[in-house]
Amino acid sequence: MRAVFCKFAYLIFFFTSTSVATVEAQEPNNKNDDLTLRVVIGAVPGGTFDLSARIIAKQMPKYLGDKWTSVVSNMPGAGSLNAANFVLKNYSDREPMIAALASSIIINALASPDTAAKFDPKSFEWLGSTEAGDIYCLSLKEKENRRDDKAPLIVGASTVGSPSSMYGNLLKNALGANTKIVHGYTGGQDMLLAIERNEIDAFCGFSIGGIEDLWPDRLEAGNLNLLFAFPTGKSRIPNSPGQNVLDFIQAKDREAVETFLLQQVFVRPYGVPANMSTDMKSSLRLAFEKTIVSDDFKQAFSRNKTTMNTAKSDEVTKAITKIVDTPPNTLARIREMITQ
Repeated sequence: MRAVFCKFAYLIFFFTSTSVATVEAQEPNNKNDDLTLRVVIGAVPGGTFDLSARIIAKQMPKYLGDKWTSVVSNMPGAGSLNAANFVLKNYSDREPMIAALASSIIINALASPDTAAKFDPKSFEWLGSTEAGDIYCLSLKEKENRRDDKAPLIVGASTVGSPSSMYGNLLKNALGANTKIVHGYTGGQDMLLAIERNEIDAFCGFSIGGIEDLWPDRLEAGNLNLLFAFPTGKSRIPNSPGQNVLDFIQAKDREAVETFLLQQVFVRPYGVPANMSTDMKSSLRLAFEKTIVSDDFKQAFSRNKTTMNTAKSDEVTKAITKIVDTPPNTLARIREMITQ
């Protein structure tokens, strides 16, 4: 475990250090016509989300041209809304910006009146996603035999509206599972420790890439219990032991649940402002797609034993468009299912 952690910490240090040097030494220079790409990450430093965005920022300039450099900024908060709104207000063709967002921002914008007033998915065009695939609810196998089957399953979550909260509520409201959601945890590691302390029984909202990143030793040793799988058709755990939630939902809720699960096509979506110039958007889209299929991008994650299942612009755009076009009554049911 220590070796894997050190390797991951080295990667974070390497990419963070590179980005800081770029910020100081390679800001745009009008005389030399230098251009700077700024990637704004809607999450705190550390973890697969942050690491993948830093790799994108480091590698994309090689597909844009010799005069391109890159800068990375972390702007967490409000389920990636802070990052999205910053990019929309501050981008320019001299310093184009890409927003690296959480997939939940799309569903929240359509299903939550509060979020809808602050974010319009149509304000972005989508370059692709660095992650796509099934989402899981997890517990620890050594804790399973200590549970009272008649007691509610205590499911940990971070903030209201976060993926961990939405997927946890989906178990209760769409499947009728006997669950209780407890908010206030800072992330996956915090929730795993809470299971060890017997505060909670499980938590939800993690892809296999995130699981491999955070708990590679536990996954390899078989210590993690995958309770439920939320499928997308891009599963990366063959014959997953997690119970498929689609096997348990009622027919009347199937459309709502399948619409909700469309966000797993773009677990980590990258967007550019729709009002950016057409030429710039085309250049960034092509460079992004070349980056996510490059050997350098794949090798960066294979060194950390993390699997990345990417999605291109057309896949992400198609899924988001379908969500945006969801009938109001279906959106209303999604809202009921993902909130307490």
